[in-house]
Amino acid sequence: MIKLTVQEVAKLAGGVAVGDGEVASVAIDSRKVIPGSLYIAIKGQRLDGHAFIREACEHGASAVMAHDDCECGVPVIRVDDTTKALLRFAGAYRDMFHPFLIGLTGSVGKTTTKDMTYCALSDSRNAIKTDGNLNNHIGMPLNLLRLDETVEAAVIEMGMNARGEISRLTRAAKPDAAIITNIGISHIGLLGSRQEILNAKMEIVEGMKAGGTLVLNGDDDMLSTVKEPDGIKIIRYSLLGDADVSGRIVREGDNHSEVRIKTAKGEYDMIVPVSGRHNVYNALGAFTAALVAGAEPESAIRGIGDFHTAAMRQSVYDKGGITVIEDCYNAAPDSMSAALSLLSKTGKGRRVAVLSDMVELGDYSAAAHERVGREAASVADLLMIYGHFAADYERGFNSVAERRGKVAIFPDKRALTEALKNVLVEGDTVLFKASRAQRLEEVIADVFVEDEKRG
Repeated sequence: MIKLTVQEVAKLAGGVAVGDGEVASVAIDSRKVIPGSLYIAIKGQRLDGHAFIREACEHGASAVMAHDDCECGVPVIRVDDTTKALLRFAGAYRDMFHPFLIGLTGSVGKTTTKDMTYCALSDSRNAIKTDGNLNNHIGMPLNLLRLDETVEAAVIEMGMNARGEISRLTRAAKPDAAIITNIGISHIGLLGSRQEILNAKMEIVEGMKAGGTLVLNGDDDMLSTVKEPDGIKIIRYSLLGDADVSGRIVREGDNHSEVRIKTAKGEYDMIVPVSGRHNVYNALGAFTAALVAGAEPESAIRGIGDFHTAAMRQSVYDKGGITVIEDCYNAAPDSMSAALSLLSKTGKGRRVAVLSDMVELGDYSAAAHERVGREAASVADLLMIYGHFAADYERGFNSVAERRGKVAIFPDKRALTEALKNVLVEGDTVLFKASRAQRLEEVIADVFVEDEKRG
């Protein structure tokens, strides 16, 4: 963020400033305040940032934004609602700069595609991307506030739980282009149908600049029905047929895929430095978006070649001769299928799948877990499960007559952890996959703690 006066911030946020001064950064966590910060007191479901204003000032805040009365010895920007004011501020701040901004959403693969798109652009220009998964009405504006005159491109992820949320985000971000990775059933318990999920994701075009480009996965059955919105061009990528950008997997290795890409500019060879067909789709989306942003194909391919998997997202590594696939960040039926596919192609020994709940599936929960159980039956020599939907996983697994192995249910993570310590042996490949709330990474840490001590 560039340095602004308190009065300038108040104008951008739609508030009233009491006092004068300058700020050069923004913080919503009082523990992360540094001298020169504007501390914005956000009222959340569990904590109210107004209770930490004094602590923020003690840490060096130069000004405070609040919607309650406060006396803290620094200038105060009074607004109607700090959460709404943060988004207003970020949207107005974004208008001060002119990077090529790519918005991104989808049911699964958002963060990986975001990271790959950033890599594809970073080879030739100064780019920023959404930090971690800060993709909601609080996190996304914080990323917009990282813009300055040196940023040439930005990749901004947008998540949602309900209709209208992406609309508000995209109207602040004002993307030049956008990517929708796919339409699955994540959040179907909240939205009711895949059509409603599609409608919610398509809100991303509502803030797009006239003449913008929407990049779509041409092999997704729902996205294939999308017609060009007024003033917006659609470009599709595909692995299954002809599209604006068509890919063909030439070879799949243990930790990469070799892909041949055909575009209007010519044909190119790309190495996707992570395993799995789903990651080839992510790379194709990133490559396509980079071309839309003006990157040369060779530059985008070099950048994608530098991609590294984020923590807890299908990281593959060795622990004392055991191959671990750590994919604990989030889970939905489509990403479960992708993870099981990766397990089926990784390693040469016994394959173990450690699974727990997928959340926010509503009335579809039982059927979705049962479906994943059936898929696991053809992949896993041993399925180890716990959670509210463990019985549904088990029912699906046992419904397959020619299942590959056995299934075991555990009452909690402690029991699962102890069993894994006794079961896993050198040469095994083990997948850990569940929604974030299950914190399966804690099981990994406990199972391999002795290995860590030895190392």
